[in-house]
Amino acid sequence: MTRRPSVPTAVRTAVSSLVRRALPAQRTRPFAVPRALAAAALASCLLAVGMPALANESAVGQVSLLIGVARVVHLDGRSEPLRRGATIQVGDRVETSANGHVHLRFIDNAAVSVRPDSVLE
Repeated sequence: MTRRPSVPTAVRTAVSSLVRRALPAQRTRPFAVPRALAAAALASCLLAVGMPALANESAVGQVSLLIGVARVVHLDGRSEPLRRGATIQVGDRVETSANGHVHLRFIDNAAVSVRPDSVLE
């Protein structure tokens, strides 16, 4: 029977420490299933919130303030008076009268003020 040479304790500890760092121990994750369920629930909520935006893809902003008289002319030529909260679509033209003033808030959170007797295309 051959005898193994003894390894000093300091060397054994150092090697053990290096091996532990290089090869992390397998750990069980007791919350893996609840985290997956939470992720799925969050994804479904985000999808539900995003669905109205998908239904109205061409919306670029909305009227946040309206003073006086203003109107919007759509790409197809239809014209209608603006009201607070109205949606602005791609290609719409906003026109203000002599007493009209409109603030628009766009989807990227930018704001534009359309002053009296102005046109924004």
